[in-house]
Amino acid sequence: MSELGGLISTTPLSAVAPSITAATITAVASLLVALFSVVRIRKFEKEQAEDNAKIAYAYEARKRLYTVCEPLLFQAMEQAAEARARIHGLARCSRERQLRRDGSGWLALGQVEEYYFESTVYSLLAPVTAFSILQRGLTTIDLTLDDKVREQYELLKLIFFSFSKDWDLAAGGGAASELPYDRNKSDPGEPRREELLVAAPERYAPQGLYRGMIYLVAEAFVPRVGDVDDGLDPRTARCMTFGEFEREWRKARSERRSARRRAFQQLRRPVHRPSAMSRISDRTVELFEGFHPARKPVLWRLLVAQHLLYKVLLEGKPELGPLAEHEVEALDWRTDGQDPADFRETLGIAESFVGRELEKLRARLDQRIVD
Repeated sequence: MSELGGLISTTPLSAVAPSITAATITAVASLLVALFSVVRIRKFEKEQAEDNAKIAYAYEARKRLYTVCEPLLFQAMEQAAEARARIHGLARCSRERQLRRDGSGWLALGQVEEYYFESTVYSLLAPVTAFSILQRGLTTIDLTLDDKVREQYELLKLIFFSFSKDWDLAAGGGAASELPYDRNKSDPGEPRREELLVAAPERYAPQGLYRGMIYLVAEAFVPRVGDVDDGLDPRTARCMTFGEFEREWRKARSERRSARRRAFQQLRRPVHRPSAMSRISDRTVELFEGFHPARKPVLWRLLVAQHLLYKVLLEGKPELGPLAEHEVEALDWRTDGQDPADFRETLGIAESFVGRELEKLRARLDQRIVD
């Protein structure tokens, strides 16, 4: 022990210090490497968790998007094709005089058989339903996840609001093509309403719908189950079939004709839910009753513009190409010997209108704005 003690006591401190310093540096370095590794691993785990969360969100969001949108978009495509066919049919019936300038013919109400009127209302109004349902679903679906779906949504939006563009289409391309039009003077309650509608329907008859009324139309076309408004849930909402529409439409017209008797009966028994069409039937009748392109020229411009929008929707990109000759012929409503200028002018005005609307739509798509 004395020898060991002597050895330790006689060892110079300068000889021990380098060994201690090297060991300390090695230990500190090892500790720093370990800490760095832990930090890096935790950062990696965090980034991995965030990536997994994003992937999970994107998967669920896309699944929800397609679950909601695909059935509605498929139905909208079918309705677009049907609406185009009915617009062609209106032109053909005008050529063949089943629709006449005095308002008589297949779109005059009061006939024993009103099927053509009912099917026309359904064919031309049903396409607004898809946009209304999708718009209500924007709180649960993310349209920015799929450019194609968003593009179709924006086109359906143009079709939806086109029914309120009657004033723009009446103005045409300037003074030379402007149509005299003032439907406000024939609104319910206006003093000369009936007189003006009889004297000059081409000027005073309603040939479009107010924006609020378009929403009411869309809601009316969504079937309800029992006393529940099934249209509130975009995952299950849909446009009613023609059979469902026909029952509701005829029920609404029957209710309208027997309003006084029904009011008396409601005092004696429980009130039944009115037809889904009750709120829209009168305005819808005003819009389409007695239609002929010369009798309601603003509405015809609107329908031709819709025909072009349906063409764009079905072709799959927001650009309007030139009409094929057979498409032009299908929109020719004239009977023999009539001035061709009116027919071509309507096509030109509708093409210009749709071109401007599509230009604004493309700008919205570029800015990735959704509302």
